[in-house]
Amino acid sequence: MTVCEQLKEHLTHEGFCPEETEFGLAFKYQMAGFLHLKDDNDAHFFSLCFPAIMKADEAHLTDVFKAMNLANSMTKFANARILNDDEVWVFFETYIPDEPNWNEIVPLALNTMMFYRDRFYQAFTALINPQKEEAPAKEEK
Repeated sequence: MTVCEQLKEHLTHEGFCPEETEFGLAFKYQMAGFLHLKDDNDAHFFSLCFPAIMKADEAHLTDVFKAMNLANSMTKFANARILNDDEVWVFFETYIPDEPNWNEIVPLALNTMMFYRDRFYQAFTALINPQKEEAPAKEEK
């Protein structure tokens, strides 16, 4: 059984409704869409992605890269890339053994990507809306 077939079986058993696509699987978790990108030539590689968490417009591209860098440094197993010229996609990629424990891998992947998304949003928001330091209050004598 391929990694994609095993994952589909697990997701279905857990109550997800995975749809087969030309690239692998698509499914929803907490109202967000996720994709499994199959690689039938590598039985030990697992890739799940959280597509298009944000559009990266030209005016904020530097801030997007800075936020990605910060989130990358704070999150193991997950990283982001710009795809389709202007979309931030989060990826979870890891080695899996011959008999993967999907009950551990799937929650880890989903929670890690959602954690990454939150760190990315926080970093990006801080970059585009820096808090101005207020002058210290004057002491009354």
